[in-house]
Amino acid sequence: RGIVHRDLKPGNLMFRRDADLPGVEVMLGDFGVAHLPDASGAVAATTRRAEAVGTLAYMAPEQRRGEITPASDVYASAVVLYEMCTGHTPWSREAVMTGARRTDDFLLPPALRNEPLGDDVQGHLLRIGDPDPAKRPTTAQALAESQRLRERLIAAGAA
Repeated sequence: RGIVHRDLKPGNLMFRRDADLPGVEVMLGDFGVAHLPDASGAVAATTRRAEAVGTLAYMAPEQRRGEITPASDVYASAVVLYEMCTGHTPWSREAVMTGARRTDDFLLPPALRNEPLGDDVQGHLLRIGDPDPAKRPTTAQALAESQRLRERLIAAGAA
């Protein structure tokens, strides 16, 4: 829909369970700092802002520089998924505050890699959490990949 949320984090996610379907539906809330498309519905690929808006621990590198792109929300989803898998965000408070980022920040702990589809989850994290927004999949591509991975995880859990 052309909206860039800019503050994707666990506290802004709501979950709904349908008794007739496996898994849960994730809904996004709190659009207080969202960037909306213009009146024609068009969204610029990049819009410069004077300051970064959002929660630092989940913020994409370009968002920290004050740029708004749909890819920023894809990056934040990688940080959320990492936290869901490991129980903590990928970086220390000090690294978040200084803006440090290493290439291997999204490598999952070895214990998770032994879980069903652990290597597939890791690959997904590397794609959606790429520090270069041009290398991340689009929102639609990331969502489709996530859905396929979710279906495989549900099937593996049922087996």
